[in-house]
Amino acid sequence: MNIIFHALLGLLLARLLGIGSFPDALIGVLFSIFPDFDHIPYLEKALRTRRFGVESRSLLHELLGLIFVLFGSLAVNRVYPHLLPLTLSCGLSHFVVDFLTRPCRPLYPFSAKKVDLNLYPRGLKEMFVWDSVLTAVLALIYVTIAV
Repeated sequence: MNIIFHALLGLLLARLLGIGSFPDALIGVLFSIFPDFDHIPYLEKALRTRRFGVESRSLLHELLGLIFVLFGSLAVNRVYPHLLPLTLSCGLSHFVVDFLTRPCRPLYPFSAKKVDLNLYPRGLKEMFVWDSVLTAVLALIYVTIAV
């Protein structure tokens, strides 16, 4: 899923968890988008081919990314214990959304086996349309709840 969707989901989760402080909500957004930082080295190729695939995911996106999110949440918990539910839910939501919408390698680097639930279109145009629609719906839900 796209980074805007992940960020909006982080904001929505912050709202649902009763986090009203903007800096605290930003921590949730950071945890929501953190696993996609591994795409940075692959941006040129992805923009050229117009595709991000499992090949654009590094060690930080799958199993090790999940471990980083868990340890990051524990580190935040040491300083801001009230943010533990937010960091965990935002970080884990990233992996859940990606798992539902994209092929992934859940045990990478220990296994390169791809898992695809086939719940989402694979064609570039169809995927773009679905990403756009779901992002707009999530934005509408957030705006409705935030008001």
